[in-house]
Amino acid sequence: MAALASSGALMGRTVIRRIIEKLGGGGRAWSTRPRTSASTAWSFSNSCLRTWPENTKLGFDSGLLSILSRPNPREVVMSSKLHSSVCGLFTSILMTALLWFPATPELVAQSSHQYALLRKPTVSKTQIAFSYGGDLWVVDRGGGEAKRLTSDVGIEIDPVFSPDGTTIAFTGEYDGNEDVYVVPAAGGIPKRLTTHPDPDQVVGWTRDGKSVLFRSTRGAYAARYAQLYTVGLSGGLPKVLPLPMAFEGSYSPDSSHLAYVPFTNFTEQWNFYRGLKHYRGGTASPVWIAKLSDSSVEKVPRKDSNDSTPMWLGDQVYFLSDRDGPVKLYISDTKSNEVSGA
Repeated sequence: MAALASSGALMGRTVIRRIIEKLGGGGRAWSTRPRTSASTAWSFSNSCLRTWPENTKLGFDSGLLSILSRPNPREVVMSSKLHSSVCGLFTSILMTALLWFPATPELVAQSSHQYALLRKPTVSKTQIAFSYGGDLWVVDRGGGEAKRLTSDVGIEIDPVFSPDGTTIAFTGEYDGNEDVYVVPAAGGIPKRLTTHPDPDQVVGWTRDGKSVLFRSTRGAYAARYAQLYTVGLSGGLPKVLPLPMAFEGSYSPDSSHLAYVPFTNFTEQWNFYRGLKHYRGGTASPVWIAKLSDSSVEKVPRKDSNDSTPMWLGDQVYFLSDRDGPVKLYISDTKSNEVSGA
């Protein structure tokens, strides 16, 4: 609207200037534009240059009628531009419609098969829990509708079922800090287990299901030197495992050993920072097996691969590795210390 008002005012001034020029050439004082020559009065458009001799004398009535009957160059240009804009708009709409309708069946087909970004799955005997949209959800292993467990404005992630499948431990990011929480798998109010200002992130459970295993930098001077701790379901002071560094871990069936990742370039935080794909540097993560009674370590064979997420079942340790290219599942036999693909 402001642009149209400005354009109308400009055209009005132009008409007045023409009239004054025709009546006596006194219109020079009304314009700030420079004169082009001694015999030229004014230029009103870059594309339509109109000149009038300065000595032209017309009667008032006939001059006014003659001037007002002439087409204004600015009006002609604006009309042409408006016409072009309208034509361009309809052309764009037509082209969009022509491109949209052939793709409509494909879009409808895709809408019936939407995929959600489900993260951090964990399974029990009867259920699957996962993180989606910063909240925790559960669904039966046989399928069906997922049920939402948490709905806080903070982020809930890292769900892990207890050995009996009745409780889920998870990392809750509330008020800017990560701590360990538990919630009934059937639904309920989450319970907070840790309150330290350093990040506490859930890793797993002890075999008896009485404590939650988590990592924290509360006892380290730098974030890269995290350690593993356990905390009971009733709360209390966490207990540190006798390992100088650890990021992930899984207990042996008798809880005497721990398959763990001592260091990693995958610093998984609530903001999901990840390391480089196919990294082969000094912080490529291995899997080690520690005897907790004396902290002695046996290394799972590898060259320079990124090994992670150990899970101890029977006499075998399952883990993820990119030693052959893509990340796949591998098995380490604790008796023979040999690794094979799953």
